[in-house]
Amino acid sequence: MENIEKNMGFPMPRNGVQVKILDNDKSYWVNLNKHKSTYHIGSGWKKIRDDRGLKTGDIIQLYWKSTKFLFSMW
Repeated sequence: MENIEKNMGFPMPRNGVQVKILDNDKSYWVNLNKHKSTYHIGSGWKKIRDDRGLKTGDIIQLYWKSTKFLFSMW
């Protein structure tokens, strides 16, 4: 995840940064935050969770596309 900040060219702002997650034919704007050395998805996550029917313990994979503020979801 440290490569994300490196590719952005600036440190993660305190209130996070808006990124887009592509999921097949859908896309979601979410807020990516950093707390100490961990990252998490803030606002926007509930929409993805509900649309995909995700539950605690489910695993998702996100792939950072270094050319944009964009993740692909698998």
